[in-house]
Amino acid sequence: MRKSDRQVEIDMSDEPMTIKEAAEFFKIDVQAMYKRVQRKMVQFHKDGRRLYFFKKELIAGLKAK
Repeated sequence: MRKSDRQVEIDMSDEPMTIKEAAEFFKIDVQAMYKRVQRKMVQFHKDGRRLYFFKKELIAGLKAK
């Protein structure tokens, strides 16, 4: 089976993720996720002081690069 034929199954729910969950999704630590936010490398939403992420937007950002 070629690499391009394999597909990874990802839960694409519209539930917002916390920064900790987003960091786990990327398999990085929380501080590295904060740096990605600061450098505007990922799309995020802010509610007061809290940051939220959506998997669809994170995946779309990965595909765009």
